[in-house]
Amino acid sequence: MVFGLGLAIGDVNKDGYPDIYVSNDYVANDILYINQKNGTFKNMTKDLVSYQSRFSMGNDMADINNDAFQDIMTTDMMPESYGRKKQTINGNSYNNYVYNEKYGYEPQYVRNMLHVHNGLTNGEMIPYSEIGQMAGIFQTEWSWSPLFADYDNDGDKDLLVTNGFPKDLTDKDFTNYKAQVYGYLVGDYDIIPKIPIVKVSNYAFENTGNLRFRDVTKGWGMSIPSFSNGAAFSDLDNDGDLDYITSNINDPAFVYRNHTMELNPEKHHFLKIKLLGTQPNTQGLGAKVSVWTKNGQQYFEQFLSRGYISSIDPVIHTGLDTISTIDSVVVIWPGHKARSVIYRVNADQMIEIKQSEAKSLPDSWLWPQDAQPLFRAQNDIINYTHLQSDYIDFFQMQNILPHKFSQAGPCMAKGDINGDSTEDLIVGGNLESATAVYLQRNGQLIRADIPGLTDMPACLQTDMILVDIDNDQDLDLLSVSGGYANEKESDYRHILYRNQKGKFVAEDLPCDPFIASVVRQADIDNDGDKDIFIGSRVKRSAYSIWE
Repeated sequence: MVFGLGLAIGDVNKDGYPDIYVSNDYVANDILYINQKNGTFKNMTKDLVSYQSRFSMGNDMADINNDAFQDIMTTDMMPESYGRKKQTINGNSYNNYVYNEKYGYEPQYVRNMLHVHNGLTNGEMIPYSEIGQMAGIFQTEWSWSPLFADYDNDGDKDLLVTNGFPKDLTDKDFTNYKAQVYGYLVGDYDIIPKIPIVKVSNYAFENTGNLRFRDVTKGWGMSIPSFSNGAAFSDLDNDGDLDYITSNINDPAFVYRNHTMELNPEKHHFLKIKLLGTQPNTQGLGAKVSVWTKNGQQYFEQFLSRGYISSIDPVIHTGLDTISTIDSVVVIWPGHKARSVIYRVNADQMIEIKQSEAKSLPDSWLWPQDAQPLFRAQNDIINYTHLQSDYIDFFQMQNILPHKFSQAGPCMAKGDINGDSTEDLIVGGNLESATAVYLQRNGQLIRADIPGLTDMPACLQTDMILVDIDNDQDLDLLSVSGGYANEKESDYRHILYRNQKGKFVAEDLPCDPFIASVVRQADIDNDGDKDIFIGSRVKRSAYSIWE
């Protein structure tokens, strides 16, 4: 675990046993421990989490989109303003990525992460999707405690984040100054007061639905600079909305009183649920609670350690928006052996649910049932393995590229290549793999050698389309080249493979060689001809090359 700063607990794979997510600072990866149901846990981070925060601080686990699956957030240190970004943390060089992979570390990036649960298929978890940037919560300065809860009682979980640190050891001006004078001209007594501070406000984000959050820090009255770390929420004045408390370094604690109910009580109904478990677990830790209304389900798991070195109120709080009557409240007690169900519950009150009055739950009952997927993988239809080396273009003459261009394949195109009225498949090649053609026969895709087409290309094929370019009633192939593995620009030729009665003849397209990304076909001028365009991500331009 090394530098573990956050601990979140929840049943992420829905097997009835709580799992653990540990957020780790510095080089150590975060760890998602999956409960093996025998007293041991297995690190499944590499299988279920694509990448993580680099300097992970606190974390939280909650259902942010009301799908009854637990999502995970971790906080990091990325500033919001452009100036602060340049002043503080260095970006990752590609060497970091290479050595992380070499020594068994998963990828890490300096920003908040929001890992959204994708559900189960055939009883197994689908890996999380990280959406922090898309959701709008990825840059909140030197952050500590994220806490999801319905602070405005509108039926979804919002987000509050604590922020700030008295000594910014990542400040580049300070680190340069220290390197020049420390140990030669000054010592600890002189250098420590020179360390800059990060005294900024905490953040508030309103959940606007569709996996998006809106920054409402000023509108919710939280724009007070501070060194805040731990945090908790609770309805301190028992008025039906959640108040917010933070612990601060060198300042008194903040207590934010929530005025949601005073502002518009008719549109902000609520329900509070107090679980009365049996001995020794009197708070019902580990229980699963679903609140069902005409708007669907809200889902909670009863774990109190949340955010960063903090514990929340053991009373579950549900915002209901304009709904005044709840269809049902369902509690699955720890161990998945007992269930409580209460129907037709009036809003704007606190109810108590006792485990001692719960009914037994049969072993065959699953939570939740696997949905039948719309698509199923058919791995036996095509026998193809893509071969391509990890060519690192950053180490050549393109070290400021925003991302790699050297592994853009394999591209694919489909169409009736051999004129038998069934669609066939072409898979683009590269310097290690020949272009592959699969002809459809009796519902199977059979690999075939076609003269002039299934050869080793001179460059990575980045895109291709099948189109009858010469109106002779058969499909020709247009292929463009890209990547950075070839040093000479003259290698990046773009080719028309003209179909001549099943044999393909290659000819260069009438444009100069350049690194291309996409090729598209459309009748732009409505003259009945096929106009062809080649686009380049590198040159940010498009070329009209055929009409």
